[in-house]
Amino acid sequence: MKRIYVPFPNLDIQSRIADFLDDKCGKIDRYIEKQQQIIEKLKAYKQAVITEAVTKGLDPDVPMKDSGIEWIGEIPEHWNVGQLKYFVKIRSGITLGKKYAHDIKLKEYPYLRVANVQGEYTELSDVSMISVPEEEAQKYFLRTGELLMTEGGDRDKLGRGCVWKGEIVPCLHQNHIFAVTTNELRLNVYYLDYVTTSNVGRSYFDYTAKKTTNLASTNSMTILQFRLPIPPIDEQQKIIQYLNLTVEELNRMLSKYHTMIEKLIEYKKSLIYEAVTGKLEV
Repeated sequence: MKRIYVPFPNLDIQSRIADFLDDKCGKIDRYIEKQQQIIEKLKAYKQAVITEAVTKGLDPDVPMKDSGIEWIGEIPEHWNVGQLKYFVKIRSGITLGKKYAHDIKLKEYPYLRVANVQGEYTELSDVSMISVPEEEAQKYFLRTGELLMTEGGDRDKLGRGCVWKGEIVPCLHQNHIFAVTTNELRLNVYYLDYVTTSNVGRSYFDYTAKKTTNLASTNSMTILQFRLPIPPIDEQQKIIQYLNLTVEELNRMLSKYHTMIEKLIEYKKSLIYEAVTGKLEV
């Protein structure tokens, strides 16, 4: 058996090391906590900015009217409120585990799982494969510009989504992900993405979800019944442009604070290692 040698300083040195690490690690932990608080405030501000833009528009002087929906509140007088079913088509994805006859030729395709569909982006570092008949696969090919929305799972995954940009061709999606196609003349898919991300979307999906302990789910019928503020299509485009720039800047700030926390955690680990191995004099 291989022997492992562990540094074993005398009690006086051990005490000095413990006091040193208590002091230094405490300061690092407090600084990390402050950065995490800033991150939470930035996230809340980002959510508020998105919600304000998709419910109030960009003109602070525009006349307002009651939307008639509690979680939307007032909207500009020239906007409408409409059910999503009049503006989109929605389809579910392929069901996993389906059995096929031995004489049916199968072909392997990449497919998206719920874990691949994050808020604002698709996580494609770990994409699974599925073998299905080519004729069946064609029914579930993702199309560039479709809004992907998750059926649920953990509460934060409920209705979570992003616009598919055609990063993988061809690509399928499982049945726990909905693919939504908008009528481009009436509803911009990127505007819809921001609405579902906003507090309007979060409130609706949370209120209408089928819930169990710590889990929640929605369905295509509930998504189609979603009532949302609808500005004129040219105004939707202006809101998208404004939010793209604002959200990008806020995401850069969030990334900076996340990176800072990662570096502090690594520094803390390094500090502990060097102190307990005698490489750092205390």
